Formats: sequence, C-alpha cells, structure tokens
Amino acid sequence: MGIYVNLGNRAFAEIADADYVDKTGLAELINRRISRRNKLVCVSRPRRFGKSYAVRMLTAFYDCSCDSYGLFRDMAIAGSGDYREYMNSYNVISIDITAFTSDIKKHNGSMKDIPAMIEGAIWRDLSAMGFAPPAGCSLNDFLIHCTERQDGKPFIFLIDEWDAVIREAKRDKEAQDAYLNLLRGWFKNGNFTPRVVAAAYMTGILPIRKDGTQSAISDFDEYTMLHPGEFVEYAGFTEEEARRLCVKNGMDFEELRSWYDGYTLSGRNGIYNPYSLMRACSEGVCRSFWGKTSAQEALTDYISLDFDGLQETVAGLIIGEEALVNTSRFQNDLESFRTRDDVLALLVILNTSRGGLIDAEALLNGIRQRKIGAACLDVYEEEADIFFEDRSGHILNDELLSRLISMPNVIVTSHQAFLTEEALNNIAETTVDNICSYFTNDGICNNELCYRCGKIEECRRERKERCF
Repeated sequence: MGIYVNLGNRAFAEIADADYVDKTGLAELINRRISRRNKLVCVSRPRRFGKSYAVRMLTAFYDCSCDSYGLFRDMAIAGSGDYREYMNSYNVISIDITAFTSDIKKHNGSMKDIPAMIEGAIWRDLSAMGFAPPAGCSLNDFLIHCTERQDGKPFIFLIDEWDAVIREAKRDKEAQDAYLNLLRGWFKNGNFTPRVVAAAYMTGILPIRKDGTQSAISDFDEYTMLHPGEFVEYAGFTEEEARRLCVKNGMDFEELRSWYDGYTLSGRNGIYNPYSLMRACSEGVCRSFWGKTSAQEALTDYISLDFDGLQETVAGLIIGEEALVNTSRFQNDLESFRTRDDVLALLVILNTSRGGLIDAEALLNGIRQRKIGAACLDVYEEEADIFFEDRSGHILNDELLSRLISMPNVIVTSHQAFLTEEALNNIAETTVDNICSYFTNDGICNNELCYRCGKIEECRRERKERCF
C-alpha cells in the first residue's frame, strides 16, 4: 500500500459513516466506460462541492490492494448487478495535485518541478510495493511493465484538483507546459494510454480552456456546472438528499433552502453545496460557512475590473437582485477577461457569492505590517456568536476580534449602527409620518417603496393609488 499508488480504503472508511450521503452510484457511471473509448472523464465544480470525497470513494472501490465489500455492500452501487466485477480489481493511482503545489510553495520551489515530483512519488510507491523496474526505463515504461506482467492489472487514474498547477502558475508558461506534458504522456499517448489506462477521473475548478492550449487533455469527456450531463446528480446534493438531511438532523428545509438555495443544472432543480449543508446540519444553524475559503482572496481583484458596469451588477447581486450571465465566451482561465460576463462566469466557478468579503486575519496582519493605516468595520466574519447581545460582563473568546478591537486605529461597530440614538429617532419619526400619511392622504404613504413593476404608464403611485 502506497501513498499515491493503491492507497487502500481507509480514507473512504473515515467518511462512510451514518452521515455519509450515498454518492457511490458515480462508480457505476465510470464502470460503463472502463477500457472503452470514452474512459477519460473530467468534471469541474466550484470549491467545496464534494470533489475530494468522490475521489476517496472511487479509490476505495477500485483499489486491488484491499477488500472493500463491507463498505459498499449496502451502498447504492450494490444495486448494480456487476459491481463486484469491477470492485477492487485495478491498480489505482490517486493524486491530489494541491498537495504538490502546497509543498512547492512551502519550500519556495518552482512549479515547473511538480511533474518530476509526481513521477518520483509514483516511482517510489511502485518500488516499495515490490515492482522491479526495467533498467534505465522511464516512469511510463515502468507502468507498462507493471501492467503487462503475468499477474498485472491496468491502472485507474484519479486526479483531484488537476488544474491546481494551472491556477497557481497562471503566469508561468514553462511550468504549465511541463505539467501538461506529463498529462499528455499519460492520456494522449498511443503507446501508453490504451495499454495502461483502464479509466481516468479528474476533478478541477476551472473547465478545460477553449483556446487549445490544454490539448493534452482534449480527449477527456468534460462535465461542467453548466453542462453536467449524466453526472448531474453527483455535482452536489440533490434536493431529495437535502430534505433527508434536514429530517435526520431536525432542520427546517425551507429555512435551509432560503439560505443556500440550489443550482439548477441541466433542468434538474435544487443541486446544493454539500459543504454548506453538512456544516449547517452539524451545527444546527444556517449561516455562511464561506468566509475562509481561498477564493475570497481574489474576489476584490476580480470585481474591481469594472467591465460594462461589473461593480454595479455585483452590488445588485449582494442585495438580492438577479443578473443574466453569458458564459459562452469565458475562456476558462484566470487571466483572459474581456467583458463583465467573463468575470461573473469566473465568480460562479469559484463560488464566491457568499461569505465574508474581508479575511480578518489578513486584515490584522496588514495593520501590523503598516500596509493598512486604519480599518472601520460594521460587520465581522464570525459575528453571529458575539454580537447582538449584551456581553459586557463576559470574556471575549474570539482572539482575533480581541486583537483587532485593541488597536487604536481599528473601529468595530458590531453591525448594530441602527441602535444609535439618531437612527432610532429617524426610524420612529419615519414610522409616525407613514401612519399619519396613510390616514390623511387616501391610503398613500410618503415613504412607500416602489417595487419597480415596470408599468410606468399604468403606475398606481403616479395616480396617487397604493402599489400594494
């Protein structure tokens, strides 16, 4: 059992408990493709949409170094009559590319070295498992040798966050080319792919670029959030699954839906973000759980590109308005922005529509380093458990907030400016004025808000009639 080759089923066993939402039917879709022309699959999803859980499940299902019958016998995949023919029948190479990009950044290395690191890791695993490489061979030759020996089995490649190098080295063409050449050698190689690769399943955030620069993976069948195809029910939690979670955890589904809504994909209503739902059910409360995702860091840069009124559109989205987005011209990268819709399409992919807009820890570091002169905050990322009640006699357990409010150049108003004397007076005066206006002006309130029905010529308010 290796680190990247034949990992076993322990990682899946850790999550296959009573709270696991059964997505093992995904394996049946892959089974239909094994050793066939359409055996290469690439799915792109926003962050926190269960991509890594899917890879764990598939690793446990296919890995020939373990016995996973006990894990899957009561799962959805067991309803497929021939599932045991495929279960634990293949060598598996399972790689999370972010592990390598993180290691490179930790040691201040170069992204162009990642292909060599991956090859070296696989080589070490194969050698430790008792495979003897032919003298002077490459990794691909080594894998061919492992597959074609007397008791050899082909390999299933499972690659999580395949696009991590593309995202992290977005301006380093040399690093990108080196990485794509590695993938080309595995998945677009007539001397290797048919002999070694039984199937491949890759996950990523960005869809494959449309300009041909990623031709190394052009043989993959791609399934995105816009076009999920037969993988739609594995793009997230379905509405039926969300309802069952609510019943099991005593949650109100309508409240949960009002918080997290649901994507409509390929005509399938209600595909929910697994991370948000599981956290809400675990904590027993609906709130934003997105404040500390790395996507937030780039948000300010993206929305500052004011193409075609982008900032106005984002402001409208924040207050609940809707916006149509044409995604057809988006090039599926982090650089090629030409229109408002290009940026909005990327934000949909990164899933930055909820969560804190300020990383409080980064703000604290910026103030300490004198990069930020002062900060005034009316909201705080974790305010729900701190604000809105009188805690003057309590010790503040949030260390980050404690450090922020201790600084002379930081003001935190705890999201309750409406409680100032001036605000309360204005609220009271406006309320009384509205009541008086209603009774003295034929039921018309001076401060009545128009909901902009669009019927200007027929507007009741213009004719001194009530809108509602």
